[in-house]
This record gives sequence, structure tokens and C-alpha cells, in this order.
Amino acid sequence: MSIDPMERLLDKLEQIPGYPFNRSKDLDFLFELMKDFHSVNIEEELIRFRLWLSECPPHPNLRYRLFLRRWVQNAAGRKTTQNQ
Repeated sequence: MSIDPMERLLDKLEQIPGYPFNRSKDLDFLFELMKDFHSVNIEEELIRFRLWLSECPPHPNLRYRLFLRRWVQNAAGRKTTQNQ
């Protein structure tokens, strides 16, 4: 039985330590990321973000969604640079 791709992404968000998970807000957030950065593998970037946070503890006032959006935006830039 396969898991819905969006459910996998929500699960990845929920696994991020300290992330202020909110199912309805995060569904909208993920749809927005996928629309704006369609060339980026969002699931892979969520895994990388979680691993990075495990090595670099976040600032207590970290705005996770904003930081994660910039993270994915940077990944999109790296991908564009690699394809040139």
C-alpha cells in the first residue's frame, strides 16, 4: 500500500525537531512550495533541512516556514546553476 505523496511530506515536516506543525497551514505551505519551486524535490530538501538542523541547532526564535522557504529557494538556485 503506497502512501500519498503529500502525507509523506507532512510526515517529514512533523519529524523536524521544534517545527510548529499545523496540518492545515502546512498543507497550504507545501502546495505553495511545490508550485513555486516545481523543479525541486521537496521531500529530499525536507530531509536535508532536518539533518542540517540536527548539526546546527536553530535560534530559539527561528521562523521555520520562512527559513524552509529560503532553503528550498536556494536549492532551486543550485539546481539552475548545475543545469547550465
